[in-house]
Amino acid sequence: MFILSFNFPLLILVTFRFKQALNAEESLLSVKEESEKQPKEQWVNLGGEADMKVLYSSPYPESVKSAPLFFVCPFCLKPFSERCSFLVHQDHCPRITPPGREIYRDATASHSFFEVDGAEERTYCRNLCLFAMQFLAWKTRHSEIATFLFYVLTRNDDDGCRIVGYFSKEKNPSRNYNLSCLLTVPSEQRNGYGQLLIDMSYQLSRMERKVGGPERPLSDRGLLTYRKYWRSSILCYLRSAKDCHSISLKSMSLATRIHPTDIVHQLLHDNLLVMKDENYFFRTWKRAYKLPLSMLRRRVVDPSRINWTPKFDVTMLDPFKLNCYV
Repeated sequence: MFILSFNFPLLILVTFRFKQALNAEESLLSVKEESEKQPKEQWVNLGGEADMKVLYSSPYPESVKSAPLFFVCPFCLKPFSERCSFLVHQDHCPRITPPGREIYRDATASHSFFEVDGAEERTYCRNLCLFAMQFLAWKTRHSEIATFLFYVLTRNDDDGCRIVGYFSKEKNPSRNYNLSCLLTVPSEQRNGYGQLLIDMSYQLSRMERKVGGPERPLSDRGLLTYRKYWRSSILCYLRSAKDCHSISLKSMSLATRIHPTDIVHQLLHDNLLVMKDENYFFRTWKRAYKLPLSMLRRRVVDPSRINWTPKFDVTMLDPFKLNCYV
């Protein structure tokens, strides 16, 4: 067992907030889902073979909202109510990548990340939010896009860079949030893109020398995706620290860039904390080695491929302190 160093009042406070947050998420999500569920069956096609079922109402033009099946350009995200007009647009769309700056490219895996400023690319970002609203109970309101940056993940082929997911982030984050909204395109799920998006958000936090986490409340699917990422990150860290007698919450947070509150949430959720002689212990050293490797795997970005610098001077921030976004 590892000794985990943090004080008892912090654990009580975090436990209370954890239960409070879970209760708030459940009640708010149920109200949201009941009030904004798609009233009729509708499908959307993002320029591919698969039609995706719309889950929530989105304020598209009436012609699009009334179509049983409508189409969205995978490059500019413009919606079309008819297949013929979509096909004409596809042949003449001037865009083959998202707007903004490409900050990451993995030629081997054939995917990229683009940073798009909501204030500079209003039309694209508004279309992105309208598309996301069909699948998310919680999302960036399209009227507030100027205050956000959007990080668009694409799968690249000979035709261009097609969106497979994105996350948004406030330009001036509050309450330690390094991610506001997360979406993997439904037809692209189960390919590990959600883990890749989350990992990029934490890599950017690392480059900013800050510690953060996702904005609450999380959707059910979003919470599951984050739990998988947190569990994998924590267990991988414990495996690397097998020769250490004690581990501090601070050291784990600095190594993973996961906020201490989220680390404790995950440990409590997985029942991995025990108390003995007024000390708290991880029950994970042996478990980390016995777990199947599939529990530890997650798609991650290669930090050496990131072409990005923070928008502010980080030289005054101590990399060995838990610098927050507030």
